[in-house]
Amino acid sequence: MEFNIEKYFDMVRGKISPQKFKQIFFENKSPKNIQTLKKDHLFHINKDFNVSFHYEPLVYPNVEEIKKLKPENATLHNHDFFEMAYVYSGNFYNVFKEDTILQTKEQLILLNPYVYHSLVPQNIYDVAINITLSQTVVENTFLQLLNSKSILFRFFLDSIYGTHKSNYLIFSITPDISDIIKQIVSEFFEQKQFFEQVIIAKLTDLFAQLARNYKETAIPGTIISSQPTQISDILNYIRVYYATATLESTAKQFNYSPKYLSSMIKQQTNKTFSDIIYQYKLQNACNYLINSNLPIEKINNIVGYSSTNSLFRILKREFNLSPSEYRKQYRNKNLL
Repeated sequence: MEFNIEKYFDMVRGKISPQKFKQIFFENKSPKNIQTLKKDHLFHINKDFNVSFHYEPLVYPNVEEIKKLKPENATLHNHDFFEMAYVYSGNFYNVFKEDTILQTKEQLILLNPYVYHSLVPQNIYDVAINITLSQTVVENTFLQLLNSKSILFRFFLDSIYGTHKSNYLIFSITPDISDIIKQIVSEFFEQKQFFEQVIIAKLTDLFAQLARNYKETAIPGTIISSQPTQISDILNYIRVYYATATLESTAKQFNYSPKYLSSMIKQQTNKTFSDIIYQYKLQNACNYLINSNLPIEKINNIVGYSSTNSLFRILKREFNLSPSEYRKQYRNKNLL
């Protein structure tokens, strides 16, 4: 059955929660203990991403209370995940500390995790689609897939490592982009087999389309340099060559002394060079264990561990599991 947004809203206007959505639409059962959607109820289907609707009658049962929602009365909030806001119908005000902008159906806004903001409808029945992503999935998945020269790669990298925090980016919407967003919504709520992998693929497609159509604007907070910053280049180099890179070889690559490079990385990211290398090795080793049948000794070598028991020691320290135990436990979780 194909997801139908209009049918969904006909139902949620009767206060049927998204938690009951799959049960109602695909099993034709009546829900018990019907609840209204809470704004803070996120990532209940998947720990890395969530799709929800910003629709005020879901949150405020009293229409008079909704009518009081004006940009000047907005309560700002922030969170530790990335958020994309796409206007499905009507118009929304995006309220920030410094300014307020009116977002139409022709725009999508990508928010930095820690920017204070509020999304306020222009009219009470306006609808926005929110796609939220954990910093973990952005760092571990999308930074591996995005072109390092794209505006999105720079935005994500700078947001995660703290090198330069733009509040948000604004993208123009094309029919292709709109279709991809609707496909993501459908996959999320239908939850067919392998829907999580499909959503990751569609998000990658979405980011590529957004980057292709991106144009800088003069709106405060949206400008981000199209030229690679030095620290971003350094972090990207480490990401690619983590298995063999040393502080000395990386410093030589960028014509710095090892001491100066070490200080720069610590100052800009609040992590040491060794911390970053460690995370990349661990992350990639775990990915190989879950997603390949390579021998553990081979994975140990691929990610750059010199000692044959390094991977064993690290996984024991991080997860209290041996490599074979980790592979068995987490591969089973990934089989849908």
